[in-house]
Amino acid sequence: MRENLTFPYRFLIIKKMNCEFQNPVNIGNEENPDFEFSKIVCDDETIELIEHGDAKFYVRKTLTYGEGLFLWFLTIFLIIFIGKILFDFFWKK
Repeated sequence: MRENLTFPYRFLIIKKMNCEFQNPVNIGNEENPDFEFSKIVCDDETIELIEHGDAKFYVRKTLTYGEGLFLWFLTIFLIIFIGKILFDFFWKK
């Protein structure tokens, strides 16, 4: 299915959520029970807990479009800058 998507939709991340419903509550009566769940717990696979000694923090495993664009421009700038330094070093006027 992902191969059939057009340009802007091809790069969207399709995320499956792994959720567990907990604490069922009967909001109906004895004759006609109607159960609802009062708690939902979902696993979020895009966030990871890092523990180092007493320190605990979360890290996102994904990049936003802004971060990706910034990294792309930074990479291009570094490639051009390193190329200019090498060119000036080997081919002096």
